[in-house]
Amino acid sequence: MDVLKSTVTISAPLNGVGTRIVTVKALDSNSNPIAGYQFNLEIIITNNDNTRAEMYGVQEILQGSKTKPITEVTNAQGEVGFDITFFTAIDSGDGISVQVKTIENQNIGLPFSYINP
Repeated sequence: MDVLKSTVTISAPLNGVGTRIVTVKALDSNSNPIAGYQFNLEIIITNNDNTRAEMYGVQEILQGSKTKPITEVTNAQGEVGFDITFFTAIDSGDGISVQVKTIENQNIGLPFSYINP
């Protein structure tokens, strides 16, 4: 299924605290919404400093990298959302990157990333 015109937006840039809401909209080649589509997430956790065991929330509490489907499928408007949450303080050089992907493993938009300076 052609969903490469799909879009992804975030409520505010990641900054290492709080929760951000990500909205993904599945669109076909004619920019029509696609209901019932399930995107994947590629989540990369960077842990260069082991002082803290950082915890992130992306549909579940995470401490390691993984690829997983978004829990829900798109609604009648072609939209689905998920949160990215920072549960703990982040060590310098540590952080997270979340990339939305099609089921064919193609990127939708750019990843949402934060590495603590």
